[in-house]
Amino acid sequence: MRELASTVTEWLTAGTEVVLGRAVSMEGFGGRRSGEALAVTKRESVGELAMGAANQLAIDEARLLLADPSRSVAMISVPVGDQEAAAAGLACGGRANILLQRASTLDKSFWNALIGGEDVALATNLVDGAVWLATLDLSLQSLNSGRTSANSLVSSHLQRMLSKGPLVPQTLTFDGVEGDVFVEAFTAAPHIVVFGIAVLSDAIQRQADLLGWKVSVHSETSVVEAQQVAATLRPVDGLVVLSHDIQASSAVLAAAAKGRTGYLGALGSRHTQSARRAELVDFHDATEQQLARIHGPVGLDLGSRTPEETAVAVVAEMLSVVRQRSGVALVSTSGSING
Repeated sequence: MRELASTVTEWLTAGTEVVLGRAVSMEGFGGRRSGEALAVTKRESVGELAMGAANQLAIDEARLLLADPSRSVAMISVPVGDQEAAAAGLACGGRANILLQRASTLDKSFWNALIGGEDVALATNLVDGAVWLATLDLSLQSLNSGRTSANSLVSSHLQRMLSKGPLVPQTLTFDGVEGDVFVEAFTAAPHIVVFGIAVLSDAIQRQADLLGWKVSVHSETSVVEAQQVAATLRPVDGLVVLSHDIQASSAVLAAAAKGRTGYLGALGSRHTQSARRAELVDFHDATEQQLARIHGPVGLDLGSRTPEETAVAVVAEMLSVVRQRSGVALVSTSGSING
């Protein structure tokens, strides 16, 4: 959707009707990209669904929706055979359940947020097409007033999606809301700020690169800059302090702890952790709640010995904290396997 936002905005500004297609759920297919979207006009289309294997049927149905001004949303089910799937690069065939929605039901605040790189979440009523938007700084806002009203449960769910990072879109039911609601979040990749340059900082950068996360590394000579960046981090982002300079590392940690950073990690022995904690209390007025957010020694207990193994432990701990998961072996759990 973020990649399509500029094109869709241009079409809407020119007065062109547009229908958006997003997968509400997919059955089969094997490995596939997440967050795919399709935008369709009477003459053009951009984007893809199921790596393009579901495009043609979705485009045909989208144009039928365009021809019927009485409808703003439609749900379709698109079967994809094994041969079509293989041609598109999918492991096997499957079925895509797709939401078709008039782009005009999403007003400029949504498209501007996407173009501006902001994190936003949407809830769409699959019965009457009512749409609500939420950001971390904005309570629930209706994008097409006069339809079914939402409630605090919808708002709370969208806020949780924004605070936990990219999640698989879901169709849910909420007490007090008639009809199924499709919820989805559009968030920028998590950002790890690493304070302190070492072999481990390079290993963390390589590990985060594999995940498509943003990484910025700051040396101990750029404390003020690191503080400024740390203070702006989001609930899906993290700070990892590698520096053993107690004063400098505490200053950066304090800046992040007073904000809404999702993960705070600090390298060092237990003696270093204790000295850093005292510095945070004595010179930065850190509260017990803020201190409790700091994971130090940093990383999951994986028996790591090399910088590369330690980087895996650090990034895995950040993921488990942000996603609010235990970090234990799945075989010992009984809940949902995916975040």
